[in-house]
Amino acid sequence: GGEGGGGGGGEDDEGDDRLLPLEAIRPHVSDILAGLCSLLSSATEDSALITLEGVHHVVSIGDVPEALATIPVVAREVLQALCRCHGDIMIADEAIETLSFLSRRDSCRAIVEEACAPLVVDVVRCPDKYVATLVESIITLLSSVIRPPPPSSTSAAPTSGVLVSQVFPELMAAMLHTRSEDLLQPGCDCLRAYLRAAKDEVLSRRLESCGGREGAEAYQAAATRLMA
Repeated sequence: GGEGGGGGGGEDDEGDDRLLPLEAIRPHVSDILAGLCSLLSSATEDSALITLEGVHHVVSIGDVPEALATIPVVAREVLQALCRCHGDIMIADEAIETLSFLSRRDSCRAIVEEACAPLVVDVVRCPDKYVATLVESIITLLSSVIRPPPPSSTSAAPTSGVLVSQVFPELMAAMLHTRSEDLLQPGCDCLRAYLRAAKDEVLSRRLESCGGREGAEAYQAAATRLMA
């Protein structure tokens, strides 16, 4: 058959070959996510990837208002799976991609930011407490979450909450003082992401974590340090 229009077709054409149509799944999204989160909470590296892929597929179905109450649990369990299985790059990538995807949805953005902020702050304050692969994964996650939303988004800025008020000052302080190479390189990407997403906010913000400097001055100091 083939409703898959453009491209070469073939046996592996993913097209729309689902066991159930989306409309049959939508009423059960909340229950499906709850079940997947339960599985994810005890998943080993052997089963975490396929479970994370399942979570990602379900949240990709679209905005389901009835499932919104489940998103904080989804964010928490995906973060915990990332922390447990950070040594597996495929698991780390899938976890980051899932949270990044959710953060693009207006109804979920604040939930994802609130879930990520405490872990990110702890990592930038004490990177030596964490193994190198996890530091890199968490800072990469931050960078992916703070990138600007697509033009169709109704949100004025993706980082109007805790990512600016709590995470940005701690990240900037770390970039001025840390010796952790695992943090410095991905941290540069984060600083660029903040400029793209909330330039006026971060440049004018007074940072007590950086000796009372304004953001613009702190950026200059960070750049000077990194180029030294």
